Amino acid sequence: MRLLNVDMLCTLLRHALSRMRSVSGVEPFVCPVDPGDFPAYKDYVFFPMDLQTMEKNVKKKHYGSTEAFLADTKWILHNCIIFNSTSSKLTSIAKTLIKVCKHEMQVGNDLLSFLWECT
Repeated sequence: MRLLNVDMLCTLLRHALSRMRSVSGVEPFVCPVDPGDFPAYKDYVFFPMDLQTMEKNVKKKHYGSTEAFLADTKWILHNCIIFNSTSSKLTSIAKTLIKVCKHEMQVGNDLLSFLWECT
């Protein structure tokens, strides 16, 4: 399989973000955590991540691979577990974000492989 060019990668990542934003209950993960609302957050979380930050990173063409994008999605889950616990409802939603992200990365890669085979 050939490598994605950066514009094709960004298109795939924007689509994945759109799908991730459609997850039920995703609202707490859309924007950065407000330290005024949760002052202790910075004591536990050293690499904050949210969908808005990921969208900015896509616009800046910060991601060089689907793996890098998935890694940031995993930070959302990691931070949620650290701050809220593994049994939190928010952690369940963050796990769903990971599943959606992995699915979209796989579907995107499969589609691109198919298209390249046809050319």
